[in-house]
Amino acid sequence: MKCLYRVKKEYRRPKWADNVFAFQQMDRNQLKYLSQMYSADYVYGHTLITLITPPITLMNYLFQRFKNAKGEVVQAKLTSLRDSVLNQFDVVVNCTGMGARELVPDYSVYPIRGQVAKVNAPWIMECIVDEDGGNYIIPNAQACVLGGTHQEHNYNINVDDKDTEFILKGCQKMVHSLGVGLYFFPISCRHRYAQNREGNGF
Repeated sequence: MKCLYRVKKEYRRPKWADNVFAFQQMDRNQLKYLSQMYSADYVYGHTLITLITPPITLMNYLFQRFKNAKGEVVQAKLTSLRDSVLNQFDVVVNCTGMGARELVPDYSVYPIRGQVAKVNAPWIMECIVDEDGGNYIIPNAQACVLGGTHQEHNYNINVDDKDTEFILKGCQKMVHSLGVGLYFFPISCRHRYAQNREGNGF
């Protein structure tokens, strides 16, 4: 995985660098080569090895393991974390996303809108992230994911044509072969969630 930066500022080694495989800061020659390859002017960057699994695939796998371990699924409507249906459990993990605003309640939770495009590009074998430009290319077993957006407090769940154009043009500029005769899967939009604690979005 390559993470590249175009805006010159003080480089700080990520806090998570020691938690991934083969983290390495790029040298000047690598940056020059990648700048020419991806039609940009990168000032610093790093590489690492990581694992990529589509969330739906991973969740289905974990859910199957849960059922195989005799896990029981209970369907119930909750209005509070103090509801009596939860009393039988020793641990409750809250994964309700925006529902936490009402359930906890925690009104500091807000959405971060992410829109992506998925294309059939099996020749793409590595992740490329343009941290300052906002685009990224992430291949996986089913499709190659092109992104993306990071729009805080945006509740829109519909596909935005301007965002689609930004994603496709940005990714095609990095890897020119993404602009020729591609099969596109349906464009999708997803939300992830953050909590605003003392003015911080994360």
